[in-house]
Amino acid sequence: AVEHLYNRGRKKIAFLRGTVGLAPVERTIEAFLKISRSFGIVVEENHVQIGGYGEESGRNMIKKVFSSEPYPDAIVANEDMLAMGAIEELKSLGFRVPEDVAIIGGGDFYLNSNLTTIRPPHYELGKKATEVLIKKVMSTNVQLEKEIQILLDVELVVRDT
Repeated sequence: AVEHLYNRGRKKIAFLRGTVGLAPVERTIEAFLKISRSFGIVVEENHVQIGGYGEESGRNMIKKVFSSEPYPDAIVANEDMLAMGAIEELKSLGFRVPEDVAIIGGGDFYLNSNLTTIRPPHYELGKKATEVLIKKVMSTNVQLEKEIQILLDVELVVRDT
């Protein structure tokens, strides 16, 4: 998402991170900052926001990001509902999407929308999760109690935002 925005001339990119409960957020924030730095993008402190999931959370995070200048010219949200709320709040603040602020969501939940998004491999995620769960249930091996990390490819679905 960051590379796509950078290649389209966006140099001030914000990150909205929705979370539920005690889900770890540091890894995704660190990845966003590392990738941004690799393109020479300096991320303002208030351009990284953490909140809950959903459109209302997206609206609230945008209020914080746009409470002071410099304003970002692009936003990456880790979840589509955050992105949709962000779009609505941006419009209410008088910004045009994508002309003034481009935005990319995550999850590809709004299939008939104009939201640019990151599409995860839903089927493959479910398959791998099931395989890991079965291994854990069937095994008495202590090794399976440790964190398991599986990396899968995602797809950028470019639409209007």
